Amino acid sequence: MKRTSLRLLSVACALVLILSIPAATFAEPMEPVTLRVIMRGEAPNDMDKIVEEAEKLMADTINVKLNLVWWPNSDISSMTRVSLASGEPNDLIWHPGRTDMTTFVNMGALLELDDLVKEYCPKFLADRPAQMIEYSKYKGKLYALPLGVYNKSGHHYNVRDDLRKALGMDPLETREDVIEFAYKVKEAYPEIAPIVPGSHGQEQFTSWATFPHLSGKRDENFLMPSDALSGDLMLYYKNNDGKVYNFFDDPEPSIVESLKEARKLYEDGIIYEDCLSLSTYRDAMAENKAAVCMWGDIIPEPTYVNRLQSVAPGGEIASVFNYTTEPGQLVATFKAWNYQSVAKVSKNPERCLQFLEFTQQSQEIYDLFAYGIKDKHWTDEGTGKYLNISSDYRWFPYLWVWNPKYDRVVANATDKEFEMEMFLRQAPASDFVEQWTAPLLFDTENVQDALAQYTTAQAQYYGPIFNGVVDTDEYMEMFRAAAYDSLKVIQNELQSQIDALGDRSFVNE
Repeated sequence: MKRTSLRLLSVACALVLILSIPAATFAEPMEPVTLRVIMRGEAPNDMDKIVEEAEKLMADTINVKLNLVWWPNSDISSMTRVSLASGEPNDLIWHPGRTDMTTFVNMGALLELDDLVKEYCPKFLADRPAQMIEYSKYKGKLYALPLGVYNKSGHHYNVRDDLRKALGMDPLETREDVIEFAYKVKEAYPEIAPIVPGSHGQEQFTSWATFPHLSGKRDENFLMPSDALSGDLMLYYKNNDGKVYNFFDDPEPSIVESLKEARKLYEDGIIYEDCLSLSTYRDAMAENKAAVCMWGDIIPEPTYVNRLQSVAPGGEIASVFNYTTEPGQLVATFKAWNYQSVAKVSKNPERCLQFLEFTQQSQEIYDLFAYGIKDKHWTDEGTGKYLNISSDYRWFPYLWVWNPKYDRVVANATDKEFEMEMFLRQAPASDFVEQWTAPLLFDTENVQDALAQYTTAQAQYYGPIFNGVVDTDEYMEMFRAAAYDSLKVIQNELQSQIDALGDRSFVNE
């Protein structure tokens, strides 16, 4: 795109911004400020180009410069905690919510936003479901703005569809199909790991024995991780009954079976033998090193597919999920999985919120942050659709701009993927069963020591056990010896907070 065209776009977008934000926001000409923004993962190759164009668009209005700080997936929680505790001059903080948010609030590190967002982020609030905003509050106050487009996350398996076709298999539809495919890959493609799971930190929800219990379908096998330990089944809910179950005390049979399966798959060479050595599982399939990975979004990420095709021409990725679009069958908390908060030490909190609001002002502005430069990184494929054409800028609106009004669907999604994507995004809240603890964000203040003790043991045992890397019974006993007392403290505190919600049995009616 030529510089002249970009300048015209800048002026047009600036006018949209000025017209859509209360005049008081721009009562005085704004001096330039630089915001330090914590981001997860690695910067794409053209990130500096996106920042340059974004800063041009903001120059005539909020005049923000961006200093993006990138921390790895596996360590971002601990690195953010250390950074906040040391008082580093952060402004905007990405985090996955739940324990991270409550920990940061109890540290006194996040700014309360209730009054500020009403003044500076009216569109941000208006474009999201009321439940998403309300259930993001902690202790009755809003400390983080939810980034989300779904009523429920779309957990699924990513599979190498080109290999599936080469093996002569029908399209995969069930988890059993995925396992059968993985065994055939082992025989036909020994250079490719059949299954690469996640093991550490924010990725442990993709450990093999954890992942099947995240779909949240209301049936006889319904269970899900607790609000206290995201992606960890040592505390779990079942039957949507408002009770917290401890695996050490109540070894749920379906979890036991998943653990046995993980162990067999590892011993059979199906789960990648060095999965514990990976700082992230996310690169494996894009690098032609995995046939199956677990993922949190329905449609395979286009830039991920492009990366695969650059090393394996003709490579394809397909989604396999066991969800339903039948109303009243999926249990949802309506909580987002990604948040932006303002650090309490920020010297420019209003400008932080003005920046977040800026990203929501028009489809054109959103597209730049979400997909990159039009016709360089992506093409417009019609209303609500796009096609990624470059590996130099990857899709990651979930880190800072995600908006259900503007977010596009990749044009080459299958009919089934598109149907599920639209259901999770656009179906009314009444089509979902509300999780008993939906209003709760677990308050960690009384269990900080117990959480520290448990997470130390968790880091040593959970990933190896739930990926089948070690003898299940032997290591579960070692895990119990190291973690039971602290886990019990966490369980009791969580149950107390759930009980304080009062009678919510209506959610199952």
